[in-house]
Amino acid sequence: MAFVLHTPETIKQAVRLQRETGGEYLAGGTVLLVRHAAKPIDGHVISLQGIPELKGIGYRGPVLRIGALTTFTEMHKSGLLGGHFKALDEVSRIMGGPQVRNRGTLGGNIGSNSSAADAVTALVALDAVIRREGNLITCIELSDEKVAASAFAKVGRRNAMAVSVANMAVARMTDGSYRVAVGACAPTVLFCQKTSAVLSSGGTFDEAAQALQSEIQPRTDRWGTEEYRRAVCPNLLERLLAEVAP
Repeated sequence: MAFVLHTPETIKQAVRLQRETGGEYLAGGTVLLVRHAAKPIDGHVISLQGIPELKGIGYRGPVLRIGALTTFTEMHKSGLLGGHFKALDEVSRIMGGPQVRNRGTLGGNIGSNSSAADAVTALVALDAVIRREGNLITCIELSDEKVAASAFAKVGRRNAMAVSVANMAVARMTDGSYRVAVGACAPTVLFCQKTSAVLSSGGTFDEAAQALQSEIQPRTDRWGTEEYRRAVCPNLLERLLAEVAP
């Protein structure tokens, strides 16, 4: 069958349509269209573009709310991510090429379920709150009261244009603790609990690097080898710790 396009105007309508049809949500299309590059889209597609509640970025008290349909270009141009949330700002600056940043959305990056999703790595380090209604991501919340400083870096074959061979985000929290997240080095984006605990308790870099090696689970694939990923991760950690140092 040819695909059927639905254009709901509210979150409730979109969630109901998905439950009734089993269709796929369409945000910016940078994931969905690639997923169907080898075969036609068959079934129901639910466009989210007509739902204003899913768009926009702004503060509500100390909490920065980012609508799931907000694009990476919009996030970077807002100027609201450059302080505490520099890790996510860096992602929004270098994610893919200009075409991807102009179309790709934060909610779509989360929903891609990719272990190499750059934005997810930053959000894990930032201890973000992801709001949902049903199975639809509606917004992401970041708190000024939690995060003191953060940084993000990635390694890819062609820098920002490529899928990450490894990516990492580090956040120094307002209570003095650290949060370390790594992408493309495990089946999912990984919150490095042991590494974070070592840094939070005042451990040395060598101790943190050793903990990091025990936590990551890299594999060799078409993007990079296990050995390379293991070699590059401590270097990323050292660099990012220097960026977030008090």
